[in-house]
Amino acid sequence: MQKDTIYKIDLTEENLSKLKTSGELPSGSIIVCRNDEIKDELDKDEPGLHHYLIADGDKREYHSYNNQVATGYYETFIWEKGKGLINYRSGYGAARDSIELQLKNN
Repeated sequence: MQKDTIYKIDLTEENLSKLKTSGELPSGSIIVCRNDEIKDELDKDEPGLHHYLIADGDKREYHSYNNQVATGYYETFIWEKGKGLINYRSGYGAARDSIELQLKNN
């Protein structure tokens, strides 16, 4: 683990227990925010599970999507230094079960 890295961890009893007892990240944990970019291992239109992180000034954008089927799952986290998570989106193709949360400034 790194101090300036945020991970997405599947919420299961086993994963919580592993974190509590050993302090180790469960397998399958995904980095969704850090200073360095993460390049997608697949070409843009290549079928499969895509995930990448864009570093742009004080913003970090994590994107993942599965384009193996038209109804594949997608998820986006956008973080901003000094504010934290400012936008979250997820759902399936054709906006099925989609959700978007956005930080509103006062």
